[in-house]
Amino acid sequence: MKSTSKTKEIQTNSSSNLLVLGATGQVGKLVANNLRRSEANFSVGTRRKANLEELTDRFGASRFIDLDDPRTFDHALKGITGIFLITGYTVDMLVQSKSLIDAAKRNGVDHIVHLGAFTRDHDAYATVFAWHQMIETYLRDSGIAWTNLHPNMFMQSFLSVWSLKGGEYSAYTSKAIGFTALEDVAEAAAVILMEGPEKHHGKDYWFSADALTPHQVAETLTAATGRKFTAAVRKAEGFQNDAAQPGSAFEPAYAKGGFELFRQVEDGRMAYIGSVRDNTKKLLGREPLLLNGWAKLHANELLEAAGMAAPPATEVAPKDGIPSTLASFVKANNDRDADSVTACFSKDPVVYDDGQIMRGAEEIRQWIAELFRKFQYVVAPTNVRELTNGAILTATITGNFPGARVSLDYNCRTLGDKIEVMVIQPTPVAK
Repeated sequence: MKSTSKTKEIQTNSSSNLLVLGATGQVGKLVANNLRRSEANFSVGTRRKANLEELTDRFGASRFIDLDDPRTFDHALKGITGIFLITGYTVDMLVQSKSLIDAAKRNGVDHIVHLGAFTRDHDAYATVFAWHQMIETYLRDSGIAWTNLHPNMFMQSFLSVWSLKGGEYSAYTSKAIGFTALEDVAEAAAVILMEGPEKHHGKDYWFSADALTPHQVAETLTAATGRKFTAAVRKAEGFQNDAAQPGSAFEPAYAKGGFELFRQVEDGRMAYIGSVRDNTKKLLGREPLLLNGWAKLHANELLEAAGMAAPPATEVAPKDGIPSTLASFVKANNDRDADSVTACFSKDPVVYDDGQIMRGAEEIRQWIAELFRKFQYVVAPTNVRELTNGAILTATITGNFPGARVSLDYNCRTLGDKIEVMVIQPTPVAK
């Protein structure tokens, strides 16, 4: 059960029929979530036929397409007007992208939005950056309207690629790196797809909102999570070695590209990776997430990735009472009172709802008012875990939304008697 707050009016092309690739991965899934919230006409693509039904249930429509088999392209692209192009972390991205661009032109696709890399300097020699530049050059010459997205390092990498074991951030360069939130890039991609080539053809958009050295990263994570993080600078070769470990998503050639990147950042050839250049506000009408704000939203995941115990929690059954702030939040929801819901939050609050971010009282008020407009629902608390600086409220929500019933966790960080950060996620299924 989700809605959206409108900080920017989106001029949607009503005749568009979009295809999102990579919907089983982090980026594509968030792009698809944003399109679904905006009620856009789109399908998600998958190479696994077994996933088609599940993806259709989740996003409304799915299509079989195997990037390694161009014979699947024509059927998958039938009637498609716009594509979100993202490929895997292998050298195969070159032939996959070329073949798909050729098929898109053959099938009359109007617009391709390509997720590339932060190639501010045309003379980029790191392997992966050069691969993306070759794809972008071919796309520009294809005759199809194009838009290229250029994200710097995703903040989500702190949850996967970079080690935070024991609270020690292992960096592969001592120099500053620019970071962007996956949530910002995915929301921007959805807006570009919906607004279409009339507004975005021939545009390169950049996403690098926060440039920090390793020690500044550690200080930021410490402030955001309330737990001590430190930084240890390793040699660039460490990335190649780590990426070659069993279970890594990186093939050797891609891992080599990561090593080249960090080596060239360290020696100054790719110093621009440590710069800020960001089009989030231009595209979305709001400021981008900085690392401090992103880390607050993902504090529990960061602590889990670091193997650090979360603050102690005490479970309290609802009949024994729940914290007054959360009780007020539940009552205001059930009373359908947007102003009273908003009053439960602090002066500069943030709400994170499955990739959707609301910042500030007005965005939160718009978000909850839109939920009330679209749905009739009731929030019934089932459990509360009190934390040192907040609480996790588990509640069953029933109403006239798809599925009619869902269990959600409201993970709240409080400031005094107000909610400072709220992260809303489906309640984990007990194993």
